[in-house]
Amino acid sequence: MYGHGRDAMWPPMDPGRPHQEMKRALERQAGKMEGAWKDFRHLVVGKERLIQDTVIKLASANGKLPESHTLEGFLENAWREARDDYNNNFVEQPDRIGRDYRLDPHGTIADGHSSDLDIFALDFLKDMSEIILTQVHRHYPLYRHGANYKDESQTLAEVMCIHPNAMDQLKMPEPINEKIGFNKNVADHLRKIRANFLVPHINLRDLLDPYNLLSFIHHRARLVPSEFALLDNDLSYLGRHSMILSGYFDCAVTVSLRVPSANNDETESDRPLGVWPDLDQSPEIDQETVQQQRGLGNAGELFGTMEAFLILQSQTISYLFLGKLCAALLKEAQGKTPGHSVPVSNPNEEAEALRTIQDLRGNSRERWQDIASIRQYEPIPATLNFERYQQNILSKKDQAEEHIRRLFHEPEYFFQQLLEQKEHHWVNLDISYDKQRDKFIEKYHQDKNMRYILYGECLRNVLRRAVFEYFMWNAVEETLVEVTRVEVRQPPHGGDTMVPSTHKDGAKTWPHAKWSTCGSDYHYLYTFYLRVQTMIRYFGVFFVLEFRNKAIHAASQPMRDIFCIKKTPGRRGIAKGARFKRGHYRSDEMELCLTKKTLAEDRENLTRIVAELIENFISSKTSSMYMGMRKVTARLQRYLDDCDDEDTAQVFSPLVSNTIDGLDLLAELAEHLELHFPVHRYRMGDVKLTEEAFSNSLSTMSIDFMAFDEFEVEKVPEKRRHRLYQYLDEMQGFSTNTINFGEQRGDLKRLGSCLLHTLIYKDNEKQKYQARTEALHRLASTMGVTRNQYPFDQREPPMDMDKLEDIPQRWPTDQWKSIHQQLLDDEKRRKKEGKKSGKNKGESSNDKDDPVADVQKRMEILKARRQWETDRWNRAKRRQKEKWRRRVAGAAKPGDAGAASEDDSESESGPAGNDDNAGDIAGGVQRLGIRDQPGLQPPVQRPGRPGPTDVSPPTPDLAPDHKPLGKLNKRVWKTFRSIFGKSDSLVSWEELVRAMNAIGYQDEGRGGSHGVFLRTDNCRWRTEALPKAKNIQLAKYHGGGRKGAPRGKTLDWGTRLAQRGFTWSFFRQWYREKS
Repeated sequence: MYGHGRDAMWPPMDPGRPHQEMKRALERQAGKMEGAWKDFRHLVVGKERLIQDTVIKLASANGKLPESHTLEGFLENAWREARDDYNNNFVEQPDRIGRDYRLDPHGTIADGHSSDLDIFALDFLKDMSEIILTQVHRHYPLYRHGANYKDESQTLAEVMCIHPNAMDQLKMPEPINEKIGFNKNVADHLRKIRANFLVPHINLRDLLDPYNLLSFIHHRARLVPSEFALLDNDLSYLGRHSMILSGYFDCAVTVSLRVPSANNDETESDRPLGVWPDLDQSPEIDQETVQQQRGLGNAGELFGTMEAFLILQSQTISYLFLGKLCAALLKEAQGKTPGHSVPVSNPNEEAEALRTIQDLRGNSRERWQDIASIRQYEPIPATLNFERYQQNILSKKDQAEEHIRRLFHEPEYFFQQLLEQKEHHWVNLDISYDKQRDKFIEKYHQDKNMRYILYGECLRNVLRRAVFEYFMWNAVEETLVEVTRVEVRQPPHGGDTMVPSTHKDGAKTWPHAKWSTCGSDYHYLYTFYLRVQTMIRYFGVFFVLEFRNKAIHAASQPMRDIFCIKKTPGRRGIAKGARFKRGHYRSDEMELCLTKKTLAEDRENLTRIVAELIENFISSKTSSMYMGMRKVTARLQRYLDDCDDEDTAQVFSPLVSNTIDGLDLLAELAEHLELHFPVHRYRMGDVKLTEEAFSNSLSTMSIDFMAFDEFEVEKVPEKRRHRLYQYLDEMQGFSTNTINFGEQRGDLKRLGSCLLHTLIYKDNEKQKYQARTEALHRLASTMGVTRNQYPFDQREPPMDMDKLEDIPQRWPTDQWKSIHQQLLDDEKRRKKEGKKSGKNKGESSNDKDDPVADVQKRMEILKARRQWETDRWNRAKRRQKEKWRRRVAGAAKPGDAGAASEDDSESESGPAGNDDNAGDIAGGVQRLGIRDQPGLQPPVQRPGRPGPTDVSPPTPDLAPDHKPLGKLNKRVWKTFRSIFGKSDSLVSWEELVRAMNAIGYQDEGRGGSHGVFLRTDNCRWRTEALPKAKNIQLAKYHGGGRKGAPRGKTLDWGTRLAQRGFTWSFFRQWYREKS
């Protein structure tokens, strides 16, 4: 009815086939897949330890083996052999329509993780919408390459009218040569890119990591294929929704790779597949089958026919690849080609093999950037994997608390946050194609009233986000802890463990479908998980709307020349007296377009690549549906993680990077929860109902985000708000200084007290869903003020906190004063550019956005992009190989004589320059030369520095644990001396990371403006010695990972460590410099 798949090439499996014929075709595919799996399994069982030893040997060879005998060479050869075997023996040859499901006969293994996304982003042109019914729109993508499929509408209309003879009249449509081409070599193009979308987990970057490769081999050999059906379906997520892999399908049939057995002594039926008509279409189905289908559906193991077809193809290719690889590895180890025989079971082999895989990780934690890769090769966990995400959630929670504390304690930090919001506000963007912006920014440096209105908007955005994030991460942690408690009471699989399968070669499987043992409790569990997942998703929506409705990416300084606003957002619906719509969740989508005609070569600018990824696949409501949100954020995070130079670092402002980081974590949680307990397989439903469900999910833990959506800062008395605005004016040089530092601290305290009293406490009491009083008191404690501490009086004089605390009078620094003059210079520049571009005004949107390139140019771009990515990857790979070589050989623990040798092996470039202002920029305010501010450090009140609590005084040359002091190489020692102010040498972010790694703190590996260091088991002191230093957060330097940070930033790192008890004197009790 809705025409799904009409814009994709007809698949090899005709949806028009009779159900029994379709069933037989799918069963033949399943039989071929199981044959490939058994061949691979028989190679592994009984010889897995030999395979593992060979992989580890190749991984740790450190370039000493010939190229054909490297792990990379084995992977490349295995892919070529699997590709040819699949094409020749597992898929049908092209028919009269030219359709098949072959792989590119000349294709090589994918280079990197999510290479499917890179290809898609380069090919994708725009989203198309077609109205089917009044409330039904069908969306499909158009591509630059011209291989867009446009069906034969008249013939298909007859097919849809149930004219069976019309099916035989279908043929490949004729090419359409227009500006956007159609039907140009569609089948050939799909063959070229199919593998990237069908098996994205088969790629060099991920599989060259021995942990991933051995995990892939182990789990796929030991578990039945159906245990990976839901995961494999999810891995090809992008392809299914972009119509690259899928097409027409019979929506009246469902399929499962697991067929439950009526015999309790069997783990499954001997049938290869379960193929059933939809329950709604077949009321005559017996109750036993109905219950089986519902149990499979609840576990996420029931698929549409096209999904089942894609899963079977993906698994076939995976098992062929693994089989070819393991055969080659065994031949390498044994000197001969392994034979095919029924394996002899060794009860200890599986446990030993799993232990070997776990030992490869050692004591180190998973880095965040590796989780998406690792999950590809593991079975879906039986229970919520809270342990994997707990530290990441806690670090976000700590960061939110630290942020809100600093907002109400540190005036310059507060000012910087408001200015950052102003620099990311949509008013900075040009309107249409004129060099003209909104009046609130054009008159910013001229009109005080305009400036104050914009200050108010920025104040709302800063405070709303700070308060929401404070409650958000608390709620996420509290809710997921509750999930773990629920699963103890009602365990998935009924608490059973995996057992040998009855009909699947004795491989392991679950005796029952997940959640099928819950009985009458299933409805409660479904409702509970729906509430949890709705909350997680709506939290994610908060960050999505920062891009979609607030356009912070487009307004950020690096991207302003890429986008413009189609039209100024409408003023209807704005509260009386306001100038901007106040809501966040209830705000309007920002319509953006490109500012100028973009040549194909312009696309290879990293800023443009990142901007298009955000705009097309996060910000745009329609085109964002073509891929999983986590796939996009993971790709952006890799760009963030690779910011090793100043130009690359400047692409991401702190506000943009923090937004991506928060969305990335929530998207990962949402994806994990959906795989664990599928509740959103169809659609989320009515918006009003889901908003109500979201508000209900926050009850007691948090304020109701929907009720506080407008976050009415106007309830803070105007006098107190205008004192803040006056201070902002003085800081930027719009007026002379009259407010000192102490008075501004007092203004922030009064702001916090008013905010709590007039808005948060009072409005919370009026809502249906309320935060408990303890949660509000905890917020007040973090802000460092109470609701009634500073009652408002219209006659109140300024309150000088420095004077009250006997601190000498201080004034703001002069570094902000240049902003006024820079704005005047910017106005002159824009007027000059406007005159030059005046003759181009009025060009149509189509003329402005024409990035279609011919095939040859497109391939050149793709080749260049892959080479650029490969060069960056090779640098990282060399360091990774050295890391694995040391780990396998048994690397010394931190502090030993050989520790931190990694620091010496990566001396590519030290910090350069001695300019404290160079590169130390707060993202969206780069052009204004504003630097990240170190924390406020009053000369009298310094943070407490508790000493170790669990150790006795050390004797000379012995640490407090009565063991010899650890020895650190000179480079690491020099880094710690500098951050604690004992020397003036510059320190780069990379050097700080290496130094922290050397003492047992591992970088979490996330994007965002802050780096998080997690304590590992290699840390010398016990947790109790520094209870505040389990997770250490430090603000990154945004001038690039290898560039020396200014002294202010370096000393701030030392201050933050000292606040957690990690002082220079504490450090010297445990370590000394290696002589």
